[in-house]
Amino acid sequence: MQPASSAISARRWPIWIAGLTMLGLLLGLHATHTPAHRALQLTLLDAYQKAWPRERKSAPAVIVAIDEASLAKYGQWPWPRSELARLVNAIGALKPAAIGIDLLFPEPDRHGGNAVTAEATGNDLLFAVALRDNRAVLAIAGTVAEGAGGGGNFPPVRVEGSDPLLLMPLLPQFRSVIRSTPVLDRAAAGHGIISADAPDGIIRNIPLAVAVQNAIAPTLALEVIRVAAGEPVIRLRANADGLLSVGTGDVAVPVDREGRAWIHYSHHDPDRFVSAVDVLEGRVDPARINSKLVLVGLTGLALVDYPATPVNSSIPGAEIHAQLIENIFDGDHLTRPSWAPSAELLALALCGTLFVLLTPLLRPWLAMSGAVALIAALAATGAGAFRISGVLLDVASPAVALMLVFMTTMAGKLIETERQRRRLRETLQIERETAARVAGELEAARRVQTGLLPDSASLTVIEARCDVAAWMAPAREVGGDLYDFFKPSADRVTFLVGDVSGKGLPASLFMAISKALCKSAALRSGGAVERILTEANAEIARDNPEAMFVTAVLCSLDLQTGELRYANAGHDAPILIGAGGLTRLVQAGGPPLCMFDHHDYPGAAHTLAAGETVLLYTDGVTEAMDVERRLYGRDRLCAVLKTLPPATSCADIIAAVRKDLQAFGAVEMLADDITMLALRWHGPAAKT
Repeated sequence: MQPASSAISARRWPIWIAGLTMLGLLLGLHATHTPAHRALQLTLLDAYQKAWPRERKSAPAVIVAIDEASLAKYGQWPWPRSELARLVNAIGALKPAAIGIDLLFPEPDRHGGNAVTAEATGNDLLFAVALRDNRAVLAIAGTVAEGAGGGGNFPPVRVEGSDPLLLMPLLPQFRSVIRSTPVLDRAAAGHGIISADAPDGIIRNIPLAVAVQNAIAPTLALEVIRVAAGEPVIRLRANADGLLSVGTGDVAVPVDREGRAWIHYSHHDPDRFVSAVDVLEGRVDPARINSKLVLVGLTGLALVDYPATPVNSSIPGAEIHAQLIENIFDGDHLTRPSWAPSAELLALALCGTLFVLLTPLLRPWLAMSGAVALIAALAATGAGAFRISGVLLDVASPAVALMLVFMTTMAGKLIETERQRRRLRETLQIERETAARVAGELEAARRVQTGLLPDSASLTVIEARCDVAAWMAPAREVGGDLYDFFKPSADRVTFLVGDVSGKGLPASLFMAISKALCKSAALRSGGAVERILTEANAEIARDNPEAMFVTAVLCSLDLQTGELRYANAGHDAPILIGAGGLTRLVQAGGPPLCMFDHHDYPGAAHTLAAGETVLLYTDGVTEAMDVERRLYGRDRLCAVLKTLPPATSCADIIAAVRKDLQAFGAVEMLADDITMLALRWHGPAAKT
């Protein structure tokens, strides 16, 4: 036979193997960065921004919006280039730091010119002069199609820490760019890319530098900052893994290895916008424009698409550039360090191994609590890194993978547990069958015991001079209380109540013997109650190996005279209920039956008046307890009896006490058997 520890280990090895296999599969999927992994990662990073959007600290950028009000005033888009020249000059008059035009003008002005021959019009020349005089930056759009707008006309690039030829393939690649017309393009002080990659329609990051054939072009926001600062070059810092930052002058924006900057978004803010019509008509406070970076863009609802961000479902494209400028000026950057994927993979490997090894060894609730705590710690780490330092950590993918690993190991554990349960069920089935047989035997014993007790209706039918009612409630299936009433002669009725020590089946067996011997002695001795108890005591004590005892009170009523003779063997005294109130019949007391092998019990007598009732009860009534373990008590019993009208029947007397016991809360959780018997004498004239 193998040791128990070896058997346990043998049961756990399949669970460990299954868990480690699942962990290895998930590590491989995590390392290859599947589309599902990417989608889950982006969902988490978006959730961070929704939960904790950026608060605006400064307002370095202002958007002059060609909005619905401007279109209503100056006509539908496109406006004449002369009108755009007037707008740029009006902005320039307010002394901005630089102007960025988030618009493309690839064709000559169609208003008053020759658009067919693509010749520059007078309006184009006016607009070109305005761009040149106000050092404006024009937008360009990258395209993968071959075109004439290739490299060139971009600011010089200085690369630190890497060879530009090695760096170029990492940047987003465009074969050409869409530019404005040559006359406008030459007049601009700079050119900035406005293209951003958003496969699911949500712009989370934008490239600060892109590769256009053999040249590097900056994004619009960075180019506006360069022109405003008068810096001659764009600076890229890199290492062997890729880019680290992109900037100009003293500005260095952290980027991922491919040159993309994650934007920390705030909510859409109308305060960023100034209507073009207000600028043209001189209604703008110069402080709104002075020394600011101004972006000119379309916001008319029918003219442009509104891209989505993690914080807003749609905002104007110019506002994305403005928010990037705010990130740069406030130093509020989001970064996803190059070490982040390796750290996430390591966390998954370590935590997953911990799950696999410990889950089979721990109780299910403890393993579940540990898994929840560990995953919660990962979630707190990711949230803390975002809030404190703006670091983007993907804890969603490791968390989901850990849940799958935990479910795999837990499933193995549950399968093994179910096997053990099946074996236990087979063992317990025998015990259940045995218990069922015992329960059946107890039910049979209960029926037998109930059958031994007389029905009060039977005596009432044959003897009209008496009204009798009785009730017994065992604390278990069967009990040790007993009661009896019968007519040993034509004009006498004998009745008794007893309580066997103990409860359950032993007490019920002793109860049956005691009841039978008491009745036998009563039938032999007639109405001499003291002789009945003396003989019954001798008979019961003769064969009593368990040294059990019985308390009992025995009464014999003469139906002609109303004389009640009674004897008490250590039992609660009967209560006499009459017109004068309640009387306890405390005389004629002796020890419980079987306490002594031979004892002469005394008797006493009391003459009943017609209509008086004798109530016999066991101590299960007065010692009944409620949920707070308070005793019901004799005083409460007597208080209930005193409230009953004089003509109350025996059945109603017992029903009233039962109802009060139930209200007290004692009937549902009996600590002892409860028995009551009430007998009323109507008088001799009621004989039938």
